Amino acid sequence: MIVFSKVKLRTTEGEFTEFLCTGTPQKETDLYGWTAYEDFTAKHKGESITAEVETYTYGDGEEFNATIYEVASYTRRGERFFQNPNVRLRKKLKFTF
Repeated sequence: MIVFSKVKLRTTEGEFTEFLCTGTPQKETDLYGWTAYEDFTAKHKGESITAEVETYTYGDGEEFNATIYEVASYTRRGERFFQNPNVRLRKKLKFTF
């Protein structure tokens, strides 16, 4: 079972970006290195940003975090990928930094 997350970063002004990443980010440092995170936080330096995280699993069997290549593949498939019956929402969480 592959674990990955859809992350929405949102400012208090309502600007946002969304991207997929590996595993389940639970704090800001878990997002370091993802281009969408780096670009968005650079643009909104000094602002309060909330991360809304939806963690999903894909497939069956032993659980492990998606690779960056799997994340890239899922990203290319777009929103219809989430309609696949093998993609299941595992949990939602929020944190602010």
